[in-house]
Amino acid sequence: MFQSALSILQNKNNNIIIHEKAEENKEKKNEKDEKTKKKETKVERESNNKIEFYIQKGTVKNTLRSTRNWISKLEVFRKSHGYDIPIEMVTDTQVLQKQIVEYIASMKRLNGQEYKANTLKVALDSINRYLIKESKIHGVNLHNRYEFPEIHDVLHGKMKDLQERGLGEIHGSQALNTEQVQHILNHESMSIITPENLLYRIFFRMAIIFACRGGEHYHIKADQLQRREDKGFNFIRYSAKNNQRGINRGNAQIIPIPADHLGTFGPCYDFQLYLSKRPIGSDENLYLQVNPKWQESGIWFKKNHYGSNKLSKFMKKICQRTHVSIPENFLSNHSGRKTATQILHDNDIPEQTIMEITGHRSIQGVRAYKKTNEHQKMMGISSLLSLYDPDPHLSSSQEILSTNEINSSNTSQEIQSINFSHEFQSTDSSQEDNSNNIGKENQNKMPIFSNCNFSNVTFNFK
Repeated sequence: MFQSALSILQNKNNNIIIHEKAEENKEKKNEKDEKTKKKETKVERESNNKIEFYIQKGTVKNTLRSTRNWISKLEVFRKSHGYDIPIEMVTDTQVLQKQIVEYIASMKRLNGQEYKANTLKVALDSINRYLIKESKIHGVNLHNRYEFPEIHDVLHGKMKDLQERGLGEIHGSQALNTEQVQHILNHESMSIITPENLLYRIFFRMAIIFACRGGEHYHIKADQLQRREDKGFNFIRYSAKNNQRGINRGNAQIIPIPADHLGTFGPCYDFQLYLSKRPIGSDENLYLQVNPKWQESGIWFKKNHYGSNKLSKFMKKICQRTHVSIPENFLSNHSGRKTATQILHDNDIPEQTIMEITGHRSIQGVRAYKKTNEHQKMMGISSLLSLYDPDPHLSSSQEILSTNEINSSNTSQEIQSINFSHEFQSTDSSQEDNSNNIGKENQNKMPIFSNCNFSNVTFNFK
């Protein structure tokens, strides 16, 4: 009896142990599954992060910003007109066209002023770009004038109306002339003796020499300036607005800067000095913040770089510091690019070479920057004045006579300058008559071109 009770107790304990082990194994399995799940989640999260990173990398930020801006304005307009569903949820092309047309026809700034004509087209481009990606209508394209004829007609008509009212002209940034560039570089506030002056000088050098776009400065990295063995520099532009690389391929643009002349302190000296003043471990961006305690510490710059908003005002500040008189409305960082292109044009640099410096992809893009400078305009006007500005005191008959006399005089001088004459001899006269006529120079000597017709004759002018 006792043995039987003991056996039952042992079996019960064994069952408990077995149950506990089973529970323990179950917990371990659950814990292992949880770790596996967490591990899979981490891998998936890392993969998703990579995918998102590359999507963002392939997106042009300015384009994305413009698209969001115009879509938000469109939605504000639609809500104020009683349209509840988002624009991308509209499934009827006629309804979509009606709403877009209403928006284009009523487009104005918040203060009630009209947009420039080109702004309307930019707005439609942005809306179309958004709908191509997000719209429920497959293959929608607002630029298809056969599918959306009213959009095309209203846009064309409103742009034409704005242009006729003087709202079609684009007043972009203004270029500096050669004298202004030299004045800025020679100004005391652009010297290299303080970190702030050196920073502005480097910015100005970069803007002019490499024809940088306005927003490009923020993305320039220090390693894009590479020193060569001959003490010159190469500037490597890996990508640009019209060279996004990626699937579109394209090569990095390499712009060589020749070494400074012996005994001079040119751009290469400035670049080398600035790079040597950058502290170890600083941000990769080129333009670092000035250290306000540089005199005490000897460290000219902080490790942090300037933001885009701060950099966007650099060209205006440079012109203010050097007292260059250009209206602020026509001055921006993009002025450096216009200045470079204009100076290259003025010096008759071939358009292909200009393209390789500025990074333009077409000759039309380069020519859009080309403008006649003031000296060229003055020369052109002077040539017109010399032709069409007769003396008002002369009568018309006197004017004609005077002109004929001048032309006759000029013709005579030209013939004399040829230094080529001919003694006229009659073929019907005897030798004796010819000898007697030799002394009568005034009667027998005639210009070679008098009463002559020439054919297949070549003259050599001295």
